[in-house]
Parts: sequence; C-alpha cells; structure tokens
Amino acid sequence: MFVIAIISALVGLGVVMRIAIRQFCSSDGVVMTDRDLSREERFMKRFEPPAEQRHARVTWDAAGEKRSLKATVLDLSEEGARIKTTIPLPPETRVVIQMPGSQLAGTARVRYCEQKSFTYWIGLEFKGPLFRMP
Repeated sequence: MFVIAIISALVGLGVVMRIAIRQFCSSDGVVMTDRDLSREERFMKRFEPPAEQRHARVTWDAAGEKRSLKATVLDLSEEGARIKTTIPLPPETRVVIQMPGSQLAGTARVRYCEQKSFTYWIGLEFKGPLFRMP
C-alpha cells in the first residue's frame, strides 16, 4: 500500500488506476490474462462524441474510382474509430475520414465490417495522428 501511495504521488491517480486495473482484475472481478489487457485498455480509452460531432464523411478509392459516403461516429479513440454506415467496406480498405463537427480528419484502414440490421458497423484503425481541418 505504501508503494502505491508513492507511485500515486509521482505519476498521478489516473495512471495508478490503470496499472491497478491492469494488474488485478477486470470490471467484473475476473483476473485478466494478457490477451484481455489490450481489449480492456482500448475500451477505457474510447469515448462517444457529442451529437454535433458524430457526423463524418468517409472517402476511398474503389477500382480507380473515388467513392464517398456519410457515416456516424459511434466511438473514437487515439488509435481508431467505430463508425456506422449504410454501405459495407471490405477489411483492409484504405480510407480518409473527415469529421467536420470536431474539425478532425485522418487516414485509416478498415479492420472489420459487421452488418447490424440495415446498417454496417465498421472499425477503423488510424494510420497516424488525426489533424485539424481548416
């Protein structure tokens, strides 16, 4: 306990909480394995944008033809985003995502595409940091 107090004083409460969660247990009290750690850490970093920042435009190249669609950002993190569209995109597709409500844009690749009723939930992995749109 003394060591945790010293670490907390040195690096801040948020980091210590992440270390404690990572080392001891998940939210349901089950001890996590290494495989679970990255999933739990990724979940902790995600956030749902406010309604005015959820609109996005996704563009990509399909057989030499530039394609574009509107999307809804379901959640966002430093590493990627989950979006909802009416058109499926195959995994490994390279895309550009523009989010005018937050004035952010970046390049990404499709990691997965799951059909949910009449829409598709698409996981994007950013290929670098997002940048501010003018």
